[in-house]
Amino acid sequence: FGVIADVQYADRDDAPNFTGSRIRHYRQARRLWESAVEWFRKEDVGFVAQLGDFLDGSNRGMAPGATRRALAELMRPLEGGPPTLHLLGNHELYNFSRKELEEGVSLDGLSGTFGLCCPAALRADRTGGAYYSFRPAQGWRVCVLDPYEVSVLSRGGGRPGVELSPDELDERALAMCQANNPNDITKEDFARGLPPGPARRWVPFNGAISEAQLQWLRDTLHEADAVGEHTLLFSHVVLHPEATPDGNGFTLLWNYEELQAVFRESARPPVAAFCGHAHIGCATEDSETGMHHVTLASPLEVEPDSDACAIVEALSDGGLRVRGRGAVPSAELRRGLRV
Repeated sequence: FGVIADVQYADRDDAPNFTGSRIRHYRQARRLWESAVEWFRKEDVGFVAQLGDFLDGSNRGMAPGATRRALAELMRPLEGGPPTLHLLGNHELYNFSRKELEEGVSLDGLSGTFGLCCPAALRADRTGGAYYSFRPAQGWRVCVLDPYEVSVLSRGGGRPGVELSPDELDERALAMCQANNPNDITKEDFARGLPPGPARRWVPFNGAISEAQLQWLRDTLHEADAVGEHTLLFSHVVLHPEATPDGNGFTLLWNYEELQAVFRESARPPVAAFCGHAHIGCATEDSETGMHHVTLASPLEVEPDSDACAIVEALSDGGLRVRGRGAVPSAELRRGLRV
């Protein structure tokens, strides 16, 4: 399969990110996405995993129709190609409501729709939602997570503090996040003074997995183990503290500890999880499960002469062979081993 994260395209000039620490190359991101899709199609991958934040939230504030025009530009190279998973990221929820994403966004001149549900060709175990599993090949099960099921952004439809006022955000999630962050999380300086590490995860562009989704994952891992299947996970938000850049915790799932407990209780933990959201690539191996957590670099923020995507081969013995480009390194991943 092909994998890429945080394309975050908008038809606009380069600009600093929201912290001012790196430059975002918006038009470059589209070019690198098109190059990645060309590579994926040439290699005849079984599917593409687009790990979320496909469009930048700034499209919402541009000229009327900018969001759909930008989306059509990104979707066009996929026409007639392999099935593509479009994971739910915070920028999807800035640009569209969850209802729109569940129903699928139709685009003029294109046969497919853009949405968070599993493509029909992959025959998911559940339909109509952003988390599901499917069997892409004998011996393998893929689990896609919805890290914004519990989130101030859970309903989508705009950017907090821009299109959405505080009373339009999810009240329960807002209270949960605010209880763990001394700043006003509805303001731009919501991360002020938060120390690096897991405590820094309590910011509004992260979220949590519900108990129902955790139970679904427990059951799915149990079923996969019962029939001898290896599993791998996809999520936009990072699932392990050490898979955030320098362990800063800034892009970490709110209830990551509950999720890690599910992995550690499993008789056969997943081989790996592939995530985005952080824009800077990093990876770690959990010391208890041997599970690999891989965070992909973003084509939005790599140097102009670089790249950020990969093709991953899932092997019959449970290994994963990653062929990376640019800021995504190549590696061979096995539970308890990285070559």
